[in-house]
Amino acid sequence: EHRQLIDSMFLEANNLHEEEDHEAAIELYQKIIDMEPEFNKEALLNMALCYSDMGEVDAALDIYERCCEENPSYATAFYNKGLLLEDVGRHQNALDAFKLASQLTSQKAKDTQATY
Repeated sequence: EHRQLIDSMFLEANNLHEEEDHEAAIELYQKIIDMEPEFNKEALLNMALCYSDMGEVDAALDIYERCCEENPSYATAFYNKGLLLEDVGRHQNALDAFKLASQLTSQKAKDTQATY
């Protein structure tokens, strides 16, 4: 039942984001994180996207940084951080983030390869 509530809230937050009600979406993502830390990487990633869509680059980068620190193997967070850094002209930082995302993706592929 708790998981269904979290899933429902997450879906609602995603809908709010799609409808460009970013502040309401951010608030709901934060509630999800507070209630269920297991959801933090997806909620943090989406919060960062909301901030980015609102033009709040520093807030978005702070959230990406938190997401990357709390989920160091989450390649998508590093990749999205790189995209935002590229958008604001921080090319070397973007390249570093893209390299990390690529390394994580390559490692994950190696870890999941079937061995015979």
